[in-house]
Amino acid sequence: MHLPLQQLCHAIDQADRVEITGLQTDPSGHAIDLHLVIEGSSLECRILDIRVSKDDWQVLQRRLEESAARRANVQTAPPSDPTVGYLAEHGLPHYWNRMWLHERLEECGTYAGVARAYPESVCHATGTTIANYARGVYGWRKRARTSARRTEVIRTLERDGHAMWTQSKLAQRVGVSVSTINRWLKEAAHAHRLLVQDAESLRTDAAVERFAEEHALSSRVVRDWLKRGSRAFQPDAVQPQRKAHYYSSGVYDAKKAIVRQRYEEAGRSLNKSALARELEVDRSTVARWVQEFEATSVEG
Repeated sequence: MHLPLQQLCHAIDQADRVEITGLQTDPSGHAIDLHLVIEGSSLECRILDIRVSKDDWQVLQRRLEESAARRANVQTAPPSDPTVGYLAEHGLPHYWNRMWLHERLEECGTYAGVARAYPESVCHATGTTIANYARGVYGWRKRARTSARRTEVIRTLERDGHAMWTQSKLAQRVGVSVSTINRWLKEAAHAHRLLVQDAESLRTDAAVERFAEEHALSSRVVRDWLKRGSRAFQPDAVQPQRKAHYYSSGVYDAKKAIVRQRYEEAGRSLNKSALARELEVDRSTVARWVQEFEATSVEG
């Protein structure tokens, strides 16, 4: 059967695993036959036209050359769970380290978020590429679990309102940190603002699905917002809440000294999220201190 292009785009958007298993030019040399496997199902596609800017093509060529050079420098296969230091030394993607990817997911929320926040560290891989690797190598289904937890938080607040739920209680309910809840709420409020501003563009199921995927929401939440509006994410609805800990300047100085010591020992491989949990401070606080240390190091 001939599959409408809109359905193909929808299938690719929704899939956790998309692979290119083969490609070749047709006898005329005017088209490329592409073999795709989407969630285990085979599809044959013909590409008739490819457009790219000259600058983007030059960047791609340079990255391909760099990738080939890195592969040539790695004489043996990397360890089963290589350290971040090993990966950095050989120019390999950091998500090949299980703990690094776990911490980045806790920080960014989605694989797409990791790809956007750490393009150099993931060697410019897409969120889908990282998700496929995590599922194939680690057996993770984190995207589905994270999406479900985000959806539960949003729907709980839409049902009960902010007055009944502190961020701390929400964090305990779904098993994430308070800073993660705070980030989810800010991102949801931002997504709702965009939805209100451009609701006319979300008239089709495909547009709703794309919007939901882009903003790490469920399509049901997006449809509910379009149909009934939001009681939880109107302007000024998300109020800042008290932190779990308030420390004196002396205590903060002591914690900062510990971070400095760990940074000097670990350098760029420092696990900021784990250290923040250990010291009971926000990850953003640890990240800010590390930036200060790096700036001091450069000046020195």
